[in-house]
Amino acid sequence: MLNRTDELFNLILNNGPSDNTLLLLLNQFKSQGRTGEIIRRCLEAKKRGSNGPGLALLLAEAYLEKGFVGLAEIEICRVISEIEKYSSAYRLAAEILIRRNSPEEATKLLETYLIHNPDDTEASELLKNIRTVKGRQNETEHDNVRVETFSSDLASPTIAEIYYEQGQIDEAINTYEMILLKRSEDQKAKERLEELKTMNLRDKKAVSSDGRSGSYNKKRIKNILEGWIFRIKEQVIEHQRT
Repeated sequence: MLNRTDELFNLILNNGPSDNTLLLLLNQFKSQGRTGEIIRRCLEAKKRGSNGPGLALLLAEAYLEKGFVGLAEIEICRVISEIEKYSSAYRLAAEILIRRNSPEEATKLLETYLIHNPDDTEASELLKNIRTVKGRQNETEHDNVRVETFSSDLASPTIAEIYYEQGQIDEAINTYEMILLKRSEDQKAKERLEELKTMNLRDKKAVSSDGRSGSYNKKRIKNILEGWIFRIKEQVIEHQRT
């Protein structure tokens, strides 16, 4: 005989709950060892069109517990495929943390990103540069020296273009100027610096109708994108945990 809790759960499950509600209830079943019911409810949800990675992960775990290795493999491959679609969020979040002088956190995110994208040589080089800079700075005695020098030590065309893509032209210009202080013969950096300076001058002259410059609007867009990146990152991490 069903108790009141089970009756409530069945009522919710039989009326097409949202994916989040479904996962919440099925995880309760998981803690109760109700593996067979998890499989049945997941398959019913899939027929209704619910096909998120959280559901697939739960179903894979249930299949494996029941000994259905092949079915578990199919579902877990779907989960991995979904995660890899959004794996670029790890790199973007790392790039933001670099700008915020948080190399330790950036390193962890880039390592995770490279697990999914081992052929990204640019990201590998960025990670290598961070580790090199961190190694040098670990030898210093004062944290304030490390914070002040991290960005300049890591100055590279990659970082400069990150600033540019996010609408931070002034920061991109500063980064190229730091590059040329170290490598004055870098002709590509010189040419790009001139392009950015010309672009920046044109942008500052282009004042919008409300009296604010185009760079202001780009900063607003950048802030929106940063929020989106971190939300995607949190969702991916949550999918890995559930």
